[in-house]
This record gives sequence, structure tokens and C-alpha cells, in this order.
Amino acid sequence: MDARSAADAQAVVQAQAAKARADADVATLRGRLAQRDSHMGGSEEIAAYKTLLNCQVCNSRQKAQLVAKCGHMFCSPCVRANLETRLRKCPACGKGFGAEDVRPVFF
Repeated sequence: MDARSAADAQAVVQAQAAKARADADVATLRGRLAQRDSHMGGSEEIAAYKTLLNCQVCNSRQKAQLVAKCGHMFCSPCVRANLETRLRKCPACGKGFGAEDVRPVFF
């Protein structure tokens, strides 16, 4: 029984050491996460970048079309509506464009 108690005690010591190493790893990872969040600016910066992906005309859909003549991007329905109404001017800068100047954009 004495040998078994010694083995159990040794197993407890090893488990405590493993827990201490795991706790140290968790603390290190939390520090890295906090550092990354401070560099990225948190959720406000992410929200700002997401709004940059929205169409300037409707502000509700993601940009999917590029007007090649000027480089401005809009959602497909807004570009299609612009072409169908024969307005054919970029809503952002007013430069004229045709259907052949519209290219798809993939994010």
C-alpha cells in the first residue's frame, strides 16, 4: 500500500506541474490576444472597415462592381439601375461610363 501511495503522490505532483504549465500558456495567450486587439483598434475599427465595403449609393449592400474608368465601386443593383436609366455617370465622381466599363469585384 505504501508504494501505491507514493505513486499516487507522484501523479498528483505531475498533474499540478502540468496545470501550472497550462495556466502559464493561457496567460501568455491572453497577453498576445490583448496586444493584438490593441493593435487592431478593437471592434470600432473593424466596423469602420465593414462600412467601407458598403455601396456608396444605397449603403446597404456590399460592393461588387467596379467602374473601370474611374475605379469607384458600387453594388450590382445600383450599377445596373444606373445603366438602365441611361444616366451612365459614376455616382461618386460623375465620369461617364458604359456597360463595357463595369467589372466584377470579389472580396
